[in-house]
Amino acid sequence: MEISQKQARKLKVSPKIVLSPGLEKCCLRASAKTSYQQAEEDIEELMGIKVGHSSLHRLVERTELPLAQAQSESAGVSIDGGKICLRGEEKEGGQWRDYKLVSLRYWYRVIKARKSYGVRV
Repeated sequence: MEISQKQARKLKVSPKIVLSPGLEKCCLRASAKTSYQQAEEDIEELMGIKVGHSSLHRLVERTELPLAQAQSESAGVSIDGGKICLRGEEKEGGQWRDYKLVSLRYWYRVIKARKSYGVRV
């Protein structure tokens, strides 16, 4: 659907983009919660307006959204151990030694629209 410059100014939309600010917000919310294909189907069913999944993807990509605060935090400890054979001369037998490994991790997730970035600290 094409609209004139005057209509675009009155509706506060770009003449090339035919989504109203309210519909754009609904599209972004639907796209953030599910796949673009499912969001397309949901928007058409709930609002009676067909917005293609490719259009939803382009809308999300061109929309500047601020990074949210950390949504979830987690800390982890991994502990492992085992035995290793240390070999000396060929005629001598090896000596078995224990080894132990400890790894400490702290993760938090930052979410931006449909992109989720795991950040390791």
